[in-house]
Amino acid sequence: MIMLNRLSIALCTFAVFCLSVLLSSEPAAAFAYPCNGPGPGRIMVGMSPGGNGVASVPMCEDDPNSAPQQAAPPAPARNDYSAVAWHQDANDVWASARYQERAAADNMALRHCTEVMGSGCQVIWQVNGYIGAALGATGNIHWAADGSKSKVKKLLDEQCKGYVLGCLPIGIFKSTDTYESDGQWINIRKPKNAALLRKRYGAVAWLMGPGYDGTSFVATGHATYPEAVDAALAACRKHNGADAKCEVSMGTGNGFLYSYRTDKGDSFTADQTEKRAEQAMNLSCKKDKLTCTVSKVFDVRQPGLFAHRMR
Repeated sequence: MIMLNRLSIALCTFAVFCLSVLLSSEPAAAFAYPCNGPGPGRIMVGMSPGGNGVASVPMCEDDPNSAPQQAAPPAPARNDYSAVAWHQDANDVWASARYQERAAADNMALRHCTEVMGSGCQVIWQVNGYIGAALGATGNIHWAADGSKSKVKKLLDEQCKGYVLGCLPIGIFKSTDTYESDGQWINIRKPKNAALLRKRYGAVAWLMGPGYDGTSFVATGHATYPEAVDAALAACRKHNGADAKCEVSMGTGNGFLYSYRTDKGDSFTADQTEKRAEQAMNLSCKKDKLTCTVSKVFDVRQPGLFAHRMR
């Protein structure tokens, strides 16, 4: 019974000591707790009161100068791959996104392009970034890829500065975009206008040098650009002689050919819409300080072969 009383007294004394640390009128830098002695991340600040058959135990505090325990490594970042596929005879693109592997993104875009256009599709990929695509005045597809959306815009602007009005934007596609999806494997953006997707080509040829009588030869509605060029050149040589020095002055895939007369002679321009073609003509004439008169507008998608004389 006596030993029990001694143990009770010692435990009460230890409890009072711990409570005094907690309720001290001075601000405590840290909480003291029983320990096995100094060790990593802690310092020994004293011993608990002993006596009456109960041994003293070391008291410790966390060491404010020790390095914090290393946190668990973060989960690996998710990589989202995207791809854009295009074809030289298409005026729009196919975009895939949110794939965990480059091959999956490439194959998805290429598969859908090939299903529509056949062989000849090409692809560009990106991871955790952006791919931009734009349509040039004469129907060429331009693209740029980068981790920064603003950089993609800048790269496209640089490519398109050779056109009077720049390019016609198709879109800037992000690696995490969601398109037409089955919720599992397919996530694809398809061209918007199927009726205009496959280009029709037009070309203009005329005689260079002496003998030019103001007649241009316009071939439109062809499935390929070389076909349009051959048709325009053949018409020019038929009119001017087999050995005539005919050359192509303008060509485009889809869009409109704008013929006009200036103070210095005859000219053509082209763009993807009739309004843009007119704007391009006006800007060019203003820049060169010329008076320009529209002669005729040709819709490249409509098949035809024209011997056009500027008026």
